[in-house]
Amino acid sequence: MGKPNRYEVAKAVGDLPSATTANVAEALGVDAGNSNLEKAFEKASQHGLIEQSAAAEGGDATFAISEKGKRKVAANS
Repeated sequence: MGKPNRYEVAKAVGDLPSATTANVAEALGVDAGNSNLEKAFEKASQHGLIEQSAAAEGGDATFAISEKGKRKVAANS
């Protein structure tokens, strides 16, 4: 997958028990530093599909799918 979209990111976040950027990138088969992945995360967040939790000291931030994200992913599947 070369260019993930916000719905694919939201679905991956919802499917993973611990959704970090690296975990989502691995699930989608893209590089964690991929600019398209960063844009997709940004768009998913802006559209209220995912929510970011604060990073623990020295850890990565984690993401959770929102209720809106669950509805939108289901509608787009």
